[in-house]
Amino acid sequence: MRALENWGKHRSFLAFSIRQVELSQEFERSSDLFAGMDSVNSAILVADSYLNMAKGNLLMSQYKNSEKYATKCLSVLCSVRKSNLNAIKLSGYAYLYKARSNLGFSNFRNALEDLERSLRVAHDQEDRRLECFACCAMGALYLQLKDYEKGNFFSIKSCEIWTQCGSSWSTRTKVTTQLNLAEAYRKVGKIEDAMVIGEEAMKIAIENDDRSCQAYAMLCFADIHRVRKDEERSLPRYNSASGLMLDTGDQYGYMMSTIGKAKLYLQTKDYQKAIQEYFAGQKIAEAIGNKITSMHIHGELALLFQRLSNQDEARVRTLRYHRLLETMELFCGICAEPMAEKNEQLEALPCSHFFHLKCVSNNDALEMRMCPSCQKKPMKQATL
Repeated sequence: MRALENWGKHRSFLAFSIRQVELSQEFERSSDLFAGMDSVNSAILVADSYLNMAKGNLLMSQYKNSEKYATKCLSVLCSVRKSNLNAIKLSGYAYLYKARSNLGFSNFRNALEDLERSLRVAHDQEDRRLECFACCAMGALYLQLKDYEKGNFFSIKSCEIWTQCGSSWSTRTKVTTQLNLAEAYRKVGKIEDAMVIGEEAMKIAIENDDRSCQAYAMLCFADIHRVRKDEERSLPRYNSASGLMLDTGDQYGYMMSTIGKAKLYLQTKDYQKAIQEYFAGQKIAEAIGNKITSMHIHGELALLFQRLSNQDEARVRTLRYHRLLETMELFCGICAEPMAEKNEQLEALPCSHFFHLKCVSNNDALEMRMCPSCQKKPMKQATL
């Protein structure tokens, strides 16, 4: 199954994981097949099949299904994970996939809670590989929320863990952490560093015939060339990335390639092509439930239609933008200003409500150690 993942054969990976679930259920129903296997190991067998289903759906950007199977995995492990180390570690990966699924449809509070659970398992079991993946996902979460300082912090940390412990891990782990760091560097303007890291990631991906990572490396290059205003190099790379994403069934990656092309056309003032690509990206975002991308597209279209003197359409897009902000609870509960619009430091409290760090630091609630939004749980100190 690892080979299928590396080759970008995500549909085949999902088909194999479905068959694995069916076989585990057959084993569970058959006393002969389960003869000699204790209840703990049988539960782990079933849970592992659900975990692969969660991963297979995640690779295809089917986030609701992925979250469902990660939850099923945790449910199966619930009665045995306290007494079995393998079950405990498996639960850490289930929390990770559940978090990434929640991140996929922009449920940031749940994603943060599950990532913290995954990190807790990683620390308790000294599982540095799980810690590496969880830090990578945490970096992606804060990059989406535009807290680029935390996004870089966790992305760098994941690479450091790989450097210290990853010599025996799969090369895909290294490439994944590198591409995440390249994206973080690009967000803060470290364009040359992002390019160097992206080129190394692409080299490893090509050597290992990892088509999925090649697609994201190509997307990384396209974004970098767009920032450099090199349209001639950017557009072909977006097209290459789109083709690879489409071939592997990665709807999220295909959406991001489409949006990248929209930004490129906007940059070259080809407004009609920009609108066309934004509409295509919007359709995918709504199909997979990625609310924050849908929100940003509405924001870009509102500005674009305003520039084209289409005030009615601009107004509609603005209303949808703010509606999605409210749905995702991305208004600071202290200052009532929106988050995830620009690069700002955020702070998440134990209840997983997000606030501007500057608001938390200056608010009286800090002395009361209570969340200003839910008033239920004590606050933690505002630190990275």
